Amino acid sequence: MKRVAPPSGQEPPHSAPRKDGTTLDLDPLAREVCDRYFELFPDHIEHYGTAGDTWCVHDSLYLFGWAIEDLDWNESLLIQQVLWLARVLAARDFPVRRLARHLELAAVVARLRDDDALASKLVEGAEAVASWAAEHEASNAPVE
Repeated sequence: MKRVAPPSGQEPPHSAPRKDGTTLDLDPLAREVCDRYFELFPDHIEHYGTAGDTWCVHDSLYLFGWAIEDLDWNESLLIQQVLWLARVLAARDFPVRRLARHLELAAVVARLRDDDALASKLVEGAEAVASWAAEHEASNAPVE
């Protein structure tokens, strides 16, 4: 098992204000995405231990937060942030294609909650990460 420290530093968003005046609780969305991710990639927990679950939820909270800011508030954050995250993960030898799949799973969770606009935004992020990963396959960064 690879030793991974749990997240530290700035706390991710746990809720997000929506343009319609509501506030979306991000915690259950993040948990559902991670549950789906671990079903698809059971080796993640075996490889990273419990910190892998903590990181999954942490990153999922950010992914949803960035997507909502982008979608509802025209902040243009999502693509910039997911490409930054892809570079960070690649530098840590994390298989970056899994980040693209993670964003696709987040889109599934959004669709299940009848939020097609949010789902589409998350798919845009997934496509950007997949494209970045494809461009960098020849490098030393794992892009499984």
